[in-house]
Amino acid sequence: MTKSEILNVHYNNELAGHLQKIYLPQGVEYHFQYLAEYVKKRGLPISHSLPLRLEPHISLGQVHPFFSNLVSEGVWLRIQSLSQKVDQNDFFELLARNGEETIGLVSIKRGRLS
Repeated sequence: MTKSEILNVHYNNELAGHLQKIYLPQGVEYHFQYLAEYVKKRGLPISHSLPLRLEPHISLGQVHPFFSNLVSEGVWLRIQSLSQKVDQNDFFELLARNGEETIGLVSIKRGRLS
């Protein structure tokens, strides 16, 4: 069984999809997938770089740039990383811990597949 972790991605306080970190023998893959209900109901992508579709958006080795850009930068990244004892390059874990406080309409929370 493949190990994975899940984050719920909300757009304007509505669950839009899941960001999944999948541990594979050859490395890590990140999948972002919109929920079918969200696609049917909203029809709005969370980002221009993540167009609305039912198939997952797959990134190899690191989270999609849209998500990594939600993580703090510079001195704030260092402060979060040190105070939370998280590697400052582990954007997935930084999103899991701080994703509810992002600027804009997208927020991220620990979760599970629904």
